Amino acid sequence: MFDVLDYIGNTFPNIIFDLVRSLSVQDGVPFEHEFFSRIAWSFPLLKELIVFNHTSQLPISNKLNSNDNQLYSTIIEYPCLTSLCLEFAHVDYVDQFLNDTKTHLPHLTKLTVSYNKLRSITKDFTNDRTRRNCKNVKRLNTDNEMRLHSKDIYAYFPLL
Repeated sequence: MFDVLDYIGNTFPNIIFDLVRSLSVQDGVPFEHEFFSRIAWSFPLLKELIVFNHTSQLPISNKLNSNDNQLYSTIIEYPCLTSLCLEFAHVDYVDQFLNDTKTHLPHLTKLTVSYNKLRSITKDFTNDRTRRNCKNVKRLNTDNEMRLHSKDIYAYFPLL
């Protein structure tokens, strides 16, 4: 079978892909919380995820108006995910994955993301809501490697 699946979008079969270890997702329409919940369910042994989507998620007010009473009622867990690439993703997806009220990444060790998006979501590396998903990161790749040498980053990512 196959262990790599590239460029799936918002619509994919509702089956379990238990052999896939590496997945890239891409679409021109927003990926919402429910989409990432389906990804976690459909790819239970996923180790690497790459997100390509520059479209922002719907504002929360729009989601509340859509009769979605379970907005973020469950935290999505990716128990095997070790590598996450958000370099080509809207800042909303950085929040989607690093905010521990939305997603739990207990084994994330490699993170690739724009420095400015990371700085924004972590509130200059002080946000406790994103600290939990960053605590095990051993390799941080950004578009500005020079800024990765501040004491704030090493405090936020203690295993770097």
